[in-house]
Amino acid sequence: MAGGFRIEYRERTFAYICDTDLNGEHLLATDLPEIDAIAADAATWLRRLRQSACDLGHSADLVVCDTFFLPEEYDPDWGHSRADDFLGLAAEIGFRTMCLFHHRPSRSDDELEDIVADCRRKAGSSVQVLAAQEGLQVDL
Repeated sequence: MAGGFRIEYRERTFAYICDTDLNGEHLLATDLPEIDAIAADAATWLRRLRQSACDLGHSADLVVCDTFFLPEEYDPDWGHSRADDFLGLAAEIGFRTMCLFHHRPSRSDDELEDIVADCRRKAGSSVQVLAAQEGLQVDL
């Protein structure tokens, strides 16, 4: 499943996309009664959920995104993404700044700095990369 929202104000757009596995193959929470009909056609719902993430982040000035996993840690049963997933989404839908959020609790500050540096290297000049941290303020 996915969670998120989008705020548009004047010429600026902020999007928050969390608890999202952008490229997942599993529809989670299938044990809920209202999900029974959805689970019967999971592939369609997974496409709709990914499209919803695209709609939330399209051309946003800032996207705060779920980047819980490193590529080698990825577990499709958790419903979280990797920073690389959002780098790919940024290239696809054109958001300007990506703020890595929902860090794995065991990550050290040094590890987060390495992840941000790696994302910046991969993104080049196409998207600005930040890491969410206490007290961070971003002017749009």
